[in-house]
Amino acid sequence: GGGPDFASLMTHLRRESYDLLKIAAFQTASMQQGCTGFLKNPLSYSHGQGGLFDWQNLNSVLVHSLFSEIDCMEFRHLRLLISNFLNPFTLSCPLPLVNSLLLPLLRNFLQHTTTKLQNTWQTWVTNPDGRNPWHFPVGMEPDVKLMVDERILCDASREYITYLREIFPAKPLKYKNGTPTKQDLSKPHSPHTYLTELGKLVLTNYATVEQVCLTLASAIVWPDTKCLILTMQIVERILPHASKDVKNHHLLCYILKSLLSVLLNNENHGKTHQGHLVALVTSIYCRISFGWKPVFEGGGGNLNTTVGVNAFSDRAREGLL
Repeated sequence: GGGPDFASLMTHLRRESYDLLKIAAFQTASMQQGCTGFLKNPLSYSHGQGGLFDWQNLNSVLVHSLFSEIDCMEFRHLRLLISNFLNPFTLSCPLPLVNSLLLPLLRNFLQHTTTKLQNTWQTWVTNPDGRNPWHFPVGMEPDVKLMVDERILCDASREYITYLREIFPAKPLKYKNGTPTKQDLSKPHSPHTYLTELGKLVLTNYATVEQVCLTLASAIVWPDTKCLILTMQIVERILPHASKDVKNHHLLCYILKSLLSVLLNNENHGKTHQGHLVALVTSIYCRISFGWKPVFEGGGGNLNTTVGVNAFSDRAREGLL
């Protein structure tokens, strides 16, 4: 009838359920590719090959079964959901199904999880009773539980942002005889503008870009240095692509506001990374206000454009106001 033993049993059952879905996603991806390629989105999809992605109404099934109680989910279970199911499912989804299946699922997950984590971080000091509860061993001292609570919150936040970073990974290194070769820095192959095929599809969907930007803007102000580092890496990777579309500029202003907030308030988690923060603020402001591009993206790398004389105008200033 409840208690720590029952909670442990439910955690075990949850883990096993996620593992079964993960295996199904892997198996389906390998069937589409003709080989086993873990965490590699198949370029094509053939209906009738069997497997997880042939299920009818798979999106609604997953939303109702996996996410129906996500607002009440303990953070340790949230980490299981991300690492044991959502990450492998995302990175093995056939690319032709990304728009119809994955992106609605991703937007739903980002919206609920960002709100959940944001509310918990905000109430961490001001409202201890509002923290996300979990079943802890009987007899644990309150002070110890407080430290464990904080550790669980940090780990869940980092797992969440790491999952988002997997959608926009760094350009993989090439090896020769076991030694990494020098990166090709020419414009068509620059590691600064690298995107996977999955990343490209994500950034062509406005509703998903909006939710990604809102998530990054929230994560920047969470008082955790590792979350900040992970988030800045994602911003650097999507910025050259997202800033090309004028429709995305006001979304990038959400990120710009959060970066400025950390800088101007001299937040503890950003003190050792102020140089990086300033560089990102400058890059976002100049891109969306002046249409500036650095040299490695084919631009002149300078700011010779007069404010107000092109289609961009001073959009960052307008957004901040």
